[in-house]
Amino acid sequence: MEQKSDANKAMVRRFVEEVKNKRHLEQMGEFFHADYQEHNTTVSSFGPGIEGYKNFLGHLFTAFPEDTLTIDEIVAEGDMVSYRGTESGTHKAEFLRIPATGKSATWTEIQFFRFKDGKIAEHWVDVDIFSWFTQLGIIPPMGG
Repeated sequence: MEQKSDANKAMVRRFVEEVKNKRHLEQMGEFFHADYQEHNTTVSSFGPGIEGYKNFLGHLFTAFPEDTLTIDEIVAEGDMVSYRGTESGTHKAEFLRIPATGKSATWTEIQFFRFKDGKIAEHWVDVDIFSWFTQLGIIPPMGG
């Protein structure tokens, strides 16, 4: 079981490096199962399955062209892999109907991936959107 978990973690690391950081969206099929399901409503609003996730990432990369993601910690158990990551970029084009701010931000996220037949079959992502959007000036800072 540990070998399978290690292989799954390695695949998630390759996905982050090849697709997210190097922008090789054409490689999505190498990582995601044909019946892949997205559970984040913002991501899934770009369409179902792999194509929907590809559409979302294309939108993100247009808005944040030098966006980069670092995996800070990654764990696996059974058919699940999760990581805590740090992402950063500069808001240079419209994102989720929000006009470009020209500001840079660094935010954290937690992602979960469920594997089936050696590929990612399900995905959940939770982003610290409050911190991200506060840094961009979209949400006013809280507190005193």
